[in-house]
Amino acid sequence: FWELAHRLLTGSYMRPFGEFANLTLDFQILMQASRGVRPGMPRWPPSIVALIRSMWSADVGARPTTTALLLELARLAALPPPARLGATRNPPRPVTSPSVGAREWRREMVR
Repeated sequence: FWELAHRLLTGSYMRPFGEFANLTLDFQILMQASRGVRPGMPRWPPSIVALIRSMWSADVGARPTTTALLLELARLAALPPPARLGATRNPPRPVTSPSVGAREWRREMVR
């Protein structure tokens, strides 16, 4: 979800854990993640940061279910941009059609 959020909010790709120059192999990232290390959070809206952090809980039972995640995303999408994202240059807008493709969806989100 971190990668998807990063790509949607910034329009660019950043490798998770990219701020750790010494982590170059996937197994190194997996080892660090198993120790509780998580990728850094860019200056994202607090609502998105809180949602991502809830999914990283070490206690599997404390993580949101897929249904809870989808409900929270729908709730965030229904909020007006300032409440949903804080002050951003290009606040995403809710998708107007559930049948749009990924490119169209992103284009709609960053308009």
